[in-house]
Amino acid sequence: MVLNSQVDPSGCSLVIFHAALAEHPIERCVGLAQRAASLDLLLIAARLGFRRVIIVGAEQEFAHAAQLVSDLDVTLEPDVAPGFHFGQRLMEIVAQHRLERIIYIGGGAAPLLTVADLLALTAGISGDEAATVANNVFSADIVALGQAQAALRRIALPALDNDLAYRLRAAGVPTSALPPSLGLNFDIDTPTDLATLALALELHSNEAAAIGPHLRAALAAYASSGLADRQLAALHAAIDVMRRHDGETLFCGRIGAQTWRRLELALPCQTRLLGEERGMRASGREEQGKVRSLLGLLVEQVGSHRAVANLAAVAQAAFIDTRVLFNHLHLDIPISDRFNSDALYWEQVTEPTARDFTRAAATAEIPLVLGGHSLVSGGLTLLATMVQELHNKQS
Repeated sequence: MVLNSQVDPSGCSLVIFHAALAEHPIERCVGLAQRAASLDLLLIAARLGFRRVIIVGAEQEFAHAAQLVSDLDVTLEPDVAPGFHFGQRLMEIVAQHRLERIIYIGGGAAPLLTVADLLALTAGISGDEAATVANNVFSADIVALGQAQAALRRIALPALDNDLAYRLRAAGVPTSALPPSLGLNFDIDTPTDLATLALALELHSNEAAAIGPHLRAALAAYASSGLADRQLAALHAAIDVMRRHDGETLFCGRIGAQTWRRLELALPCQTRLLGEERGMRASGREEQGKVRSLLGLLVEQVGSHRAVANLAAVAQAAFIDTRVLFNHLHLDIPISDRFNSDALYWEQVTEPTARDFTRAAATAEIPLVLGGHSLVSGGLTLLATMVQELHNKQS
């Protein structure tokens, strides 16, 4: 059934990339939630009239589950390359299946995607010419492509999905970004994103209505696993600060102007911003080891515990994008360490410096919420929305 007579998604294919499921418990929780969000996306796609879905890199069991949830034609393509290259793999998929109109979605992207969002992506590539529509031209994980093969041949294929829309635009392919929304810009990348969504469900946020049944089950499993306990406690305490007019909240990391404006408009509390290293990946600074952070300098000079104590001297709650800090400190740590740090389980972090900072954060006088870029973009937007809803209910 096509819900909008002006947009027919039947000739458009969904292409969803997933990383392999990890064995480490906290990594596995994130991977399972990403797959659950994809299953919910397929339910929306089937309602709209999509017919074909190609899933890249996931296990056979997930493809079987995807076939069961809808009558979509689901094809599983393995991630065959030992040194995975996103752009090359996408081109192979497009050529092999002779795809002309596609919507690429990274695994874990858009767990709050709506019918309107998906229709808008489809409408933007409904013509006969090459075209691109993305959720963020500068760092995309949702990209709709019209005349996909012709468009991809015009660029140096990117190793990561984030650069795809930017390169297409630079090559002259008509490229546009949809207006920012939680549906398009909230991702599941880290345990912090799971905890934020679980909190939205707990607080009956209006935004939680977009969370589908499979993801709700995955979030319930994560919340009851014990892995989220410290993180949820920190989020609850931080929201209490954000709701108060006399509260002071500090935000550190790759925070964009739009997110900052949202915080300024929505939060009753006083806010402090330490914005740094926006675009560190796209600019090559991360790969070149050139990331620099004021918070990182502070940690180097006085140590993690005194640095965190200094944060507590200027704020009553803090949100920290630790990827900037860890890159400044030149820490080469596994995903499991990053995720355990996000969850404040310092005992499980193996890298000594990251472990020390996580312990300082977990035992600080104020609530510290740790995460990656998704925390200080879509995550903060969702939290600000929840604070505003709570304020409106009390008014």
